[in-house]
Amino acid sequence: NASPLFNRFDIFFEDGAAGQVKFSQYLKPQPEKPDPRNPVKQTFIFEFDGEMVTHNAQKTDGDKYIWEFTLDQIGEGKYIEATFAPQEPNYFVYYLIGGVLVVAAVGFVLYRRKK
Repeated sequence: NASPLFNRFDIFFEDGAAGQVKFSQYLKPQPEKPDPRNPVKQTFIFEFDGEMVTHNAQKTDGDKYIWEFTLDQIGEGKYIEATFAPQEPNYFVYYLIGGVLVVAAVGFVLYRRKK
């Protein structure tokens, strides 16, 4: 994205150990040195589907992983990292929909032949 908002972040997804994905986001330093008295905080909230293996989040809330930094804490740059094992998709739903479509197609063909 060319938006100036996203130019401050580098986001990466990489393959980890077998069946795991490593997520990392680099928070680039501010162009000018932030005032340590400035109470402005940046909060990053991510949800990951699957089992969490490791993370460096400060807080968790269910499947939400929360990082919160003041501009001074980001300083020369900071990494947000998480490794998770993605959840397998529920193939039952796909099989069910496929079965219904096949039955509907066969029913349609049989109906057309009777006419």
